[in-house]
Amino acid sequence: SGHTEIGHTEDTYIAVGGAERLRITSTGTVGINESSPLARLHVKNGESNANGYAHDTIVVEDSDHAFLTFLTGTSGSSGINFGDAGDPQRGVIQYDQSNDYMRFITAAGERARITSAGKVLIGSSNHNGSIASGVGSQLQIEGNSYTTSSFTLINNQNSTDPAFINFGKSRAGSAGGTTIVQN
Repeated sequence: SGHTEIGHTEDTYIAVGGAERLRITSTGTVGINESSPLARLHVKNGESNANGYAHDTIVVEDSDHAFLTFLTGTSGSSGINFGDAGDPQRGVIQYDQSNDYMRFITAAGERARITSAGKVLIGSSNHNGSIASGVGSQLQIEGNSYTTSSFTLINNQNSTDPAFINFGKSRAGSAGGTTIVQN
């Protein structure tokens, strides 16, 4: 213990205190605390935080010490956290493996979710299929006021053209089709 070794077989590695800390394989992959890297850069850390996540942090230094954290959760979720030294989880992109959805969090609140069916939910974590005769839209914006349940289209072009919402119908049966409607 108390020494550093550099070894070379087909791979190059650095061990500190008898434990391997860095490996560069003959194929060019790099492992930090990982002797068999599965990607170009494979960082492994067995420590867990209070939420049961094993975590590794890449620090990008600037005046605020921004953090980028990759999580692998014991609860079946993984994600990327964005933040700074005061709040390393200001923004989160999280994938829930158990329930198969992706969610986007800012300021400690969920702002959007993509469900396993590909539905985009803003303002709610549950798809509301009972509105509009159960149509089950792909985009849902839900709120408790006009400011939280509205969307805006703005065209700042120097012309008379407004922003448009286009509705279309085809009998093609597949995306991108243009088969004429029956009636």
